[in-house]
Amino acid sequence: MYIEYIVSDVSLIATSTAKYLYSDGYPTAYSNNLTYDWLITSDISTELVNIIVEDCQIEYLEGKVTSACQVDELSIYDGEFDNSTALYQSCCITDVPALNSSGPSILIRFVTDATIVAKGFRIKYYNSAYKSPDVAAAFGLYIALALIVVAIVVCVAIIAFYVMKKTKMNSQRVNPVGEATTSTKTDSYQTTSSIDEYNKPPLPADSPVPLPNDWSELEGMAAPLNIGPRPDLINFKNLSDGQTRGNKLPPIQQVHEID
Repeated sequence: MYIEYIVSDVSLIATSTAKYLYSDGYPTAYSNNLTYDWLITSDISTELVNIIVEDCQIEYLEGKVTSACQVDELSIYDGEFDNSTALYQSCCITDVPALNSSGPSILIRFVTDATIVAKGFRIKYYNSAYKSPDVAAAFGLYIALALIVVAIVVCVAIIAFYVMKKTKMNSQRVNPVGEATTSTKTDSYQTTSSIDEYNKPPLPADSPVPLPNDWSELEGMAAPLNIGPRPDLINFKNLSDGQTRGNKLPPIQQVHEID
């Protein structure tokens, strides 16, 4: 009996965008007597090829103790040829792990016999420059959050600057007549509440210290008995008669010019 085998060689390019390859007839059923080779090469020679077998159902023999593959088999090689290191050779009895090449190429071979067929498989492939949508979305979210934080910090800094500037412009001053004032942009005084009368600079007429009496040669410059709350402004001494007077000043010496 003559059996016709279908042989097909397909070359695919792996890029940073994920793509898919499917077995013949997927997801219904593949054909008998197949030999398919898919050579996947990265578009950048320095990038590796990554594959993920997302769905796979191939004919296998289900035994009482263990299951075993029949002739139908999926093989994945780390390189361009079937003598390269085999990364996987089985019939998808268990889940196939994610695989990647050590170089820029991966060879996938699928062989079937003339008996039972099954659903087949779907394989996702891309090169190592690929970024998962979840990772890209998370990265974009982090960038957006960082920009929002920077914008908030800048706005707070601007507001603080104008608040401090306005506070400085409205700071209180004391004008020459002893009234609390606030300065404006024109630097003019606006009267508000008066300040403590005791702490303002005293005018001569308001001084609590009485003026001393006229100086005399006998008693010097006699001070009044009520000298107010600031006796330290004049140096006084107690005399023997119980009076308090200022220090005697020396008499004015008359200087006569001799012709």
